[in-house]
Amino acid sequence: MDRKTQWEQLADAIGFQFTNEIRPLVELPSLHKMAADALKKGDFQKVEKLYENPVLARMLISNFPGSAKGIYRGYEFALFPNTASGSKPAYYVNIILLFQKQFQMGMEIQNSTFLTRVKKTLGLGSYLKEFGNEHLDKMIAIQANRKDQVLNLLAHKSVQDSLLNLYNFSNSFEISDRDIRYTEPNAIIERDRALQVMDSMVEAAISFTSAT
Repeated sequence: MDRKTQWEQLADAIGFQFTNEIRPLVELPSLHKMAADALKKGDFQKVEKLYENPVLARMLISNFPGSAKGIYRGYEFALFPNTASGSKPAYYVNIILLFQKQFQMGMEIQNSTFLTRVKKTLGLGSYLKEFGNEHLDKMIAIQANRKDQVLNLLAHKSVQDSLLNLYNFSNSFEISDRDIRYTEPNAIIERDRALQVMDSMVEAAISFTSAT
């Protein structure tokens, strides 16, 4: 069974529609670093131009068999594969939950790494040094343009609990003003595993929305 057929069957199993259409602001950033960097800087025109580039378009078509899209528990989701080139192709599963509204805090949450800890210690970037929960302090790194707003959000126990649950489940989540993203190295994901990931994302999204 080829990869596209596997993804079509996954879409059907979770009640989503499988389509070849690419939405640059959803699927493209996970597929191309230049677009991701442009998106983080708010340069949406550059993202669109990258997508319109014929060379990039051909690359995307060859590496992007399509995506499963639909509504789950009131949130829009996209599930799709991508491939990283190399001596051996590396396959990835991507799951994205789009928030019902954007938070506009310049917020980026990711797994804490040695590099983010160094940046935090040196005061580089816009990292929050502490946010009142020693377990979360060790697990995640948070950047924010509007630090007071993000600290107010993190003051809610429901938000802290949902983040602990999310990052205890996996350190492969990234959260921004726009969405929650999950990536794992795999050619396909089983239905039950996908729903487990999606449920974790929904619970976090609900806590964020109710706290703002």
